[in-house]
Amino acid sequence: MPTIAKFPWSRLLIIPSFYMLLLPFGDKWYGYFLFLLLAFTFWRSTSHIKHRELGIVVQHMCVMVLIVLFNPWNIWFGLYPAIVTGFLPSFTRITVYTGSMVAFYIASVWYHVEFEFGTQDLSWIPILILLIGLPYFLRNQKISNQMKSELLGANEEIARLIKIEERERIARDLHDTLGHTLSLLTLKGELVEQLIRRNPDEAIQEVRELQHISRNTLMQVRKLVSDMQSVRLSEEVV
Repeated sequence: MPTIAKFPWSRLLIIPSFYMLLLPFGDKWYGYFLFLLLAFTFWRSTSHIKHRELGIVVQHMCVMVLIVLFNPWNIWFGLYPAIVTGFLPSFTRITVYTGSMVAFYIASVWYHVEFEFGTQDLSWIPILILLIGLPYFLRNQKISNQMKSELLGANEEIARLIKIEERERIARDLHDTLGHTLSLLTLKGELVEQLIRRNPDEAIQEVRELQHISRNTLMQVRKLVSDMQSVRLSEEVV
C-alpha cells in the first residue's frame, strides 16, 4: 500500500475532468481556465515541496471564484487544496489554512446567494465539514507512517545487535570450553611423547587421560551446540 507521500494524487483529477465533460461551464471559458489552473497547482503542490503553500492559496482562490460565479456545490473542489494542506509540516499551519478556508468559503457561498441570485441551500455544509477534517486526517496518517518506519528501523537494528551479541557469546563459550582443553591436550601429548620411550606404562596412563579429556570435551561441545539449537518456551513466546 503506497504511503501518503507516494500516492498518485494526480489521479484524483480524473473525476473533475469527467465532471467538466458531462456538465461543462458552457460558453464561460473562464470556468475551464479556473479548473485547469486548479489542476495544475494541485499537481505541482503534491509533487514539489517548493511553493506548496502558494499553491494552496491559488487553489483556494480558484475554488472561491468557482463558487461565486457558478454554484456553491463547487465547494467540493476544495478537496484538492485540503489534500495539499495535509502535507504541511505542522498542525499549526494546517489550522491556519483550514480556518482561512472555512471563512473564505462561507463568504463565497454567501456572496453567491446574495448577489448572484442563488437559492439558499445548506447541502454544501457536510462537504465543508469533510474538508475541515481531511488535512488533519492526512497529517496523522503521515505521522503514523513515519512512526512505523522508525519502529521497523529500530527492530532491524535490535536484530542486528542480537546477532552480534550471539556471535560474541558463541565465541566466548567456544573459547572457555575448548581453549583450556586443547591447551591441556597439547601438553599431555608432549608429555606422552617424552614418556613413551622412558616409561611406557605411565605413557599409557597419560593416553587414557587424553581419551577421557577428549570425551568430556566432545560432550561439552555437543551440549553447547544443543543449547544453541534449542529454543526456550519464554523465547518462543517473545
